[in-house]
Amino acid sequence: MYKNRFIKCLAGIGLVSGTTIGAGTLALPTSTAIPGFFPTLLIFLCAWVFMTIGALLLLEVNQWFPGEKDLISMSYATLGKWGQAFAWVSYLLLLYGLISAYLAALGGWFVMVVPDLLGLQMHKPIWFGFDQALTVIALGGALLLYCGMSVIDRVNRYFMLVLVACYAILIWMVAPHVKPAQLLTQSNLLAAQAILPLVLTTFGFAIIIPSLNAYFKRDVPLLKQIILWGSLVPLFVYIVWEYCIL
Repeated sequence: MYKNRFIKCLAGIGLVSGTTIGAGTLALPTSTAIPGFFPTLLIFLCAWVFMTIGALLLLEVNQWFPGEKDLISMSYATLGKWGQAFAWVSYLLLLYGLISAYLAALGGWFVMVVPDLLGLQMHKPIWFGFDQALTVIALGGALLLYCGMSVIDRVNRYFMLVLVACYAILIWMVAPHVKPAQLLTQSNLLAAQAILPLVLTTFGFAIIIPSLNAYFKRDVPLLKQIILWGSLVPLFVYIVWEYCIL
């Protein structure tokens, strides 16, 4: 029982971390160069506390309702029609922006990397372009969603293993060249305020709380551990990333 629960906890942590660690990681070094490492570290800690508490509060609200409830239905039950409409618009804009950014980045990567892997770089078919790559990726994502949360969980575990391996290799290669004294050369606390919106989005895992609650059968103690540790992993990843890159 303990072993099974431990594996479930790891799976949940992987889902939270996999949702959190994304394309924003690439934008962090350029955006945080002016504030510097230590002001950025302070912003990271504030964002982590704020977003983790928000996720725990969302979990509490989700427990108020029987059955499976998503953010939209909870907004209607607690805030009425106008609250539901605001949640709909906010939710759609957030997810539309995220999906567009990921599709654009994955599409470009797909067009550049896949032909090399298949040996088609010199004789790339005319039908192999950016639009076709977007179609393939979108259909693959739609198929995963259709298969359900359990399939997404299993696929996410493999992607997380690849992510951890690539991250570890990169840090292992970069860390010997880090000069800690360089971190003291730039410190601008006022400029750090400008990166707060970006840092908040890099901890944007709360949108999957209703799905996690249903998937783990409303096991609140387990979900609290998943939220806490699942948000601490990205915080550690971001801090080490910033330390090495800056």
